[in-house]
Amino acid sequence: MRGVVISGTNNTFAVECEDGLLRNCVIKGKKLDLGQKFYNPLAPGDEVTLDATEDSSGRILSPVERKNFLVRKNTKSPYPQIIAANLDCVVCVTAVDLPPFRPRFAERVLIQSEFLHIPVAVFVNKSDLPMSDSCRERIDTWRKNGIPLFEISVTTGMGLDEVGKFLSGKTVALVGQSGVGKSSLLNYFCGNSLQRVGDVSEKKFRGTHTTTCGKLFHWAEGNLIDTPGVRSFLLWGIEAADLPYYYNEIGEKAQNCLFGHSCTHVSEKGCSVLAALEKGEITSERYESFLRIREELITGRITE
Repeated sequence: MRGVVISGTNNTFAVECEDGLLRNCVIKGKKLDLGQKFYNPLAPGDEVTLDATEDSSGRILSPVERKNFLVRKNTKSPYPQIIAANLDCVVCVTAVDLPPFRPRFAERVLIQSEFLHIPVAVFVNKSDLPMSDSCRERIDTWRKNGIPLFEISVTTGMGLDEVGKFLSGKTVALVGQSGVGKSSLLNYFCGNSLQRVGDVSEKKFRGTHTTTCGKLFHWAEGNLIDTPGVRSFLLWGIEAADLPYYYNEIGEKAQNCLFGHSCTHVSEKGCSVLAALEKGEITSERYESFLRIREELITGRITE
């Protein structure tokens, strides 16, 4: 039998099976052959084969090959943490304020998703609140770079019809720091499913909540995966020398740089990126973001 992982921790997973039942499953032998090593073996959205039993439980036998997966670097392990699998889009949910607007968090999510060839979008929640000039500038920059961006307010309903059309027919992972409104979005689109899956989770996975464990929820038009609210999002698998090409306006200049791929774009005289920065063709905020994330990739330590 096949099924889709809804949620799980350690060696225990809630799996929605092809017969319509949600089963409490463990991994046979406590280890899966994934082809490469990860901090966690499975994530919401993963498809698996399993042996099902009559008492709504089962044993996971093997993973089905993933279409894609979203990961982040895990500081507790040399192996990346899988956040969600088999996605049509990754949506970074941020907020104008409360919590403070953090553009570098969003840019890490966008960069990691692009590296893994997963389409991205940004939802700017609480857009009914006053917006700072720096926030507006960054939002406009993302739009200019072709990123689908929606200014919304779950409180007032602003932009939610457009968001619903965008999400329709997709399996989407919502990624964002705690407090930006991911849970409110889920309640808006998946209220009934939240209750149904929540009932099972409380019985089978006591102590597991959406703030610490990702979960997949259904709604009338698609699937939403709630990912744990995190303070930081460290990149995995990306080399510092390749980072400029994940900033469109920086990458365009880097391609024609006098010093080629070996240029750091930090201090070299004659560097086309630095020349564009001086002319205002690259904003100081975006360049500062590039510098800080570049430093993270080199040192392994996150900066804010």
